[in-house]
Amino acid sequence: MGAAGELTCDSLAKGDFLETFEAPARDRRYDGLQWGRAIAALMVALVHASIYPFPSSGITHLLSRFAVTLFFVISGYLMVVTTGERAFDGVRFLKKRLLRVAPLYYVATLLAAVAVLIAPQGFKDTVFDVPHLVMSLLFLPMYEPGHSGAIDPFLRLGWTLNYEMYFYVIFALLCRFGQMNRAILMTALFCATTLLGQMFKFENAMLQFYTRVDPLAFMGGVWLAVLCKRFKGRLAATPSLLLLVVAMLALAGIHQVYGGVRDIVWTQIAIDAICTLVIAVLALTAALPGGVLHRGFMAAGDASYSMYLFHMFAVGAAHLAFSRLLPHLDRSIAVVLTCAAAVAAGLAAYWLIERPLQALVRPLGDQRNKTQPQTA
Repeated sequence: MGAAGELTCDSLAKGDFLETFEAPARDRRYDGLQWGRAIAALMVALVHASIYPFPSSGITHLLSRFAVTLFFVISGYLMVVTTGERAFDGVRFLKKRLLRVAPLYYVATLLAAVAVLIAPQGFKDTVFDVPHLVMSLLFLPMYEPGHSGAIDPFLRLGWTLNYEMYFYVIFALLCRFGQMNRAILMTALFCATTLLGQMFKFENAMLQFYTRVDPLAFMGGVWLAVLCKRFKGRLAATPSLLLLVVAMLALAGIHQVYGGVRDIVWTQIAIDAICTLVIAVLALTAALPGGVLHRGFMAAGDASYSMYLFHMFAVGAAHLAFSRLLPHLDRSIAVVLTCAAAVAAGLAAYWLIERPLQALVRPLGDQRNKTQPQTA
């Protein structure tokens, strides 16, 4: 990736990936990853829009799991690309990731807290609890104080961000190592913690949370990035399409037996592999569609974080409006309208909240430390 006119690891390492993407000249080599972000965010919005009028089912659970895994694989891929092959400044890395993730999450969480205080009857299990809220803002897992007994933050969607921050911390702790050694050590760590989680049923919320299989999804993206560094070519339309068909057939096969295997660790590992294949195709394909479709997916990719955090506000509001004002509305139409409202809320949050917030905090992450680590 060092040829003239291409985006190099060193150039990416100078700033956040999203900052680079929002520059006037976008590098089309990475458009596929924005497609991946858009697909994941739109899938989550569609799943939650459909759960209100229709009962939750195996397919909605599987698609939600697939979408979250896509996000994790993309994150693993980008952290390798943005830090390059050698050692990096772990403190600066963590600072930039925290400034990228925390501000918008804090806004969404505090909005949810205000909503719970104002209208607690509108929430089935969520209750206002200060220790729970504080732990959520610190990205630390704990049992919900409500009746669900789940290990979820105050804003339930934030469970994925707890894993993101965990991954960032581990990644930063390995900053002295080169790219390959980092990948090997992280893989060994996450495999070991997953094995511990299978061997012991921990009651402690943190031990239980961090020994689940979920963090292995990051390693799919990490190893994909390591391998892509050594692959100089691009995938043509036909092999890209064939690989996507293989991935979708594999996902359909899992769906056929999902009811009996959804809680088996190998099911999540299989989903990790499928998502890694999908992101590999999107990252390497030379045949993305253009025109309005492409611009739409790029916009959704830019707004994917806002869409993920804020879509449930729109879903809840739409469900309440339809149930009170249009109780006889066809459920399929309700899903379409609710999903459209969720996407609109995400785009609005991106332009009105996320972009101004990032413009405000981004300079803080650009301040380099006086000392830089040496190459490992």
